Amino acid sequence: MRLNLHFASFALAALFLGAAPADATPLGPSSGFLASYTGPQNGDLDIASGEAFLNGSNFIFDATFNAAIGTTPGVFYVWGVDRGLNIAPFGSFRSGVLFDAVVIAAPSLNQAFVVDVTTMALTPLPASDVNVSGDMLSITVPTSFLPSEGFALSDYLVNLWTRDGLNPADNTQIAEFAPSNSDVRVTVPEPVTIALLGAGFAGAIVLRRRKKKAT
Repeated sequence: MRLNLHFASFALAALFLGAAPADATPLGPSSGFLASYTGPQNGDLDIASGEAFLNGSNFIFDATFNAAIGTTPGVFYVWGVDRGLNIAPFGSFRSGVLFDAVVIAAPSLNQAFVVDVTTMALTPLPASDVNVSGDMLSITVPTSFLPSEGFALSDYLVNLWTRDGLNPADNTQIAEFAPSNSDVRVTVPEPVTIALLGAGFAGAIVLRRRKKKAT
């Protein structure tokens, strides 16, 4: 898979670019668009809810937005992951958003990848690991792509933010964070729960397709 050069530059900048761990697991709705954000305020940049799950040998990053993904061209969905280094790459801009790796999906470009900001390693994700259904986004990432930097896998912390571009020097492209200036711990569900989650996402896809066909 060929990667846009902007992706590599984002990885490089992330090392130089958000404090205590939080115990909550669901991200919940964001606090709204940032005052510093200058892009379009469309619903596919507005985070309704989200959660990161540890499911055996995979992490599953799920999120729902307030409009269908693809409403705005060129949106990037970024999950920051703190694996134990507790570094704040955004500095004073978002001092509580801690991460040492990022998972980035660009549905309009059909690309997704993981960046380890401590080593600058960039790992593409296959298209089959990214699922979009209407306003829902789900990304599956093998745990081997996010090796520990001190935390147990079940103690990883995450934050989700949306961008209308991937210029790492331009924070005005960041629409919002969820949570606003902190992280939440990944969820470790019972096996039956994660199976139901997968079935629910697949069911939602089928229902949306049937509705579209009927229309």
